Amino acid sequence: MQKLKLTNSSHSIDYYAKMLIILLIPILFINFILSFLSISTIHKQNINQMTSSINIYADSLQKELKAVDHFMFWSALHEPSIDEIATSTTHNEYETGLRKLRYRVTDFMFSTNVDWTFLVATTGNHRFTNASALHLDYSVYHQLEDFFNQPEQLKTTSGASNNWEKVSLYNQEYLYRSVHYNEKTIFAVVATKDLLTPLNTIEIGNQGSISTMPPETQSNGFINLLFGNPVLHFNQEETQLPFDVFVKIDYPSAFKNMLFLQVMMLLLPFIIGAFSLFLLFYIQTRVIRPVRRFTDRLIRISKEEPVKLIDEGISEIDNANDQITGMVREMQNLRINVYESELEQKRMELNYLRTQIQPHFYLNILSTIHSMVQTENYHEIEELTLSTSKYLRYLFQSTQDFVGLSAELAHIENYLAVQKLRYGDSLKTYLHLDHNLADAAIPPLVLQTFIENAVKHSYTVDDNLVIDIDISFTNLAKSHYTITIKDNGYGFPEDVLEKLQSHTSLVTPEGKHVGLTNVRERLDLLYGTKYQLAFKNQQGHGTWIQLIIPYQAITASSNQPKLNT
Repeated sequence: MQKLKLTNSSHSIDYYAKMLIILLIPILFINFILSFLSISTIHKQNINQMTSSINIYADSLQKELKAVDHFMFWSALHEPSIDEIATSTTHNEYETGLRKLRYRVTDFMFSTNVDWTFLVATTGNHRFTNASALHLDYSVYHQLEDFFNQPEQLKTTSGASNNWEKVSLYNQEYLYRSVHYNEKTIFAVVATKDLLTPLNTIEIGNQGSISTMPPETQSNGFINLLFGNPVLHFNQEETQLPFDVFVKIDYPSAFKNMLFLQVMMLLLPFIIGAFSLFLLFYIQTRVIRPVRRFTDRLIRISKEEPVKLIDEGISEIDNANDQITGMVREMQNLRINVYESELEQKRMELNYLRTQIQPHFYLNILSTIHSMVQTENYHEIEELTLSTSKYLRYLFQSTQDFVGLSAELAHIENYLAVQKLRYGDSLKTYLHLDHNLADAAIPPLVLQTFIENAVKHSYTVDDNLVIDIDISFTNLAKSHYTITIKDNGYGFPEDVLEKLQSHTSLVTPEGKHVGLTNVRERLDLLYGTKYQLAFKNQQGHGTWIQLIIPYQAITASSNQPKLNT
């Protein structure tokens, strides 16, 4: 019997993740369609509910118009007080008939919901007056008097035809009805907007409107179906009213709570999709990538490369990591020891460079003292030895990383005092200092190195050497301060300037030119990338050095610099 070997094709986790995304797309599409249909249904239900409310009010208003029409016909045919007004020959008779008519009209007004204005005109004695309280402006009343006294308005009316008409006065539309019988005419007048006032209780939004005229703009389209301003039109054939009604609905304002739910329903598919993608990304991050990282570590370990093992949160991978943790830690400890040894060696080198003394400088001082003894310049000898002792004392005591700026400037003053005894008035220095920086922290011997470089490489017997030092805050926030040193010497040689600007060491195999290189290495060690040091030659002649370092206060020295000479 032949044996059958059943095999299952294997796929990567990425393959199954892609399959899930492919299945997710139609699911999201179907969910979106259902959400849209639900939103559309809710939107139509809201509009239908509002339409029903307006239709109910239209029926109520139609009944009231018929009641007013019936009252006017009955009064024109049977009300004796109108006859008294029409046949009155004296003022008393007229007032008596008018008072009775007004009582009758007032009694009728208690059963109405609208503020009607009833007017009476009699052609026999040419009377025209109001039979109810005036709900019109007085100017409108006079316009209506002229309008209603026209012959075509005093024609005999037959039957209760409910024939209401419109007239516009002062940009305001009014609805009126007239009943004329046997030289007696009754008019009923009301502003169209007053008829629509009860509809204001319907929530149509902040920008919604109810009027008898169509709005200027109408909203159409797919987007406005959900979030626009639909306009409902109720024509007079349907409502049996003497005018059309236009209701513009500010849907976002009127149904903001419902609209929020609709938007959430519309966004729900996208939220589900985003959550699904996040879940896939989480699996990718928490499962697939840890496996790949572990495989990569094994390959790097096999190549004897340094590897840092971390817990992945997966027990199988973490257990495997524990088996090689010891070896990796030993490799890490070895690298740490080597790094600390190099760092300690670097610190020793920097400390040596910071405190090293150039022998030829002191040999020159001894030679100068010997010359002064021969010429018996004892006062200059005293100044020279005093300045030299202060200079040496500062060098031997400058073992800390930072000193006060005033102390560094005092040290430079001692150095320049020695040089001036050698060179006389041909060496001049100027200091411009913001005295608020006297307590600023600065690495020791940094400024002294710059000044010494200027004296050593720029001084000549034929020309005077002028060194200008400017120290001030860099910005208004006083987070940094700037030291600018300029001289009128020959400037840096091009090869030296190129190395300074490219951060290349100037130290020669013979151990020369260590000063400026030493300064930059010390600044790198102390400030990292938080400082700026620039070198250039001034236009014409002379060097220009600018150092910008963070401002940090240190205990200020009581000695103030006196370099202005």
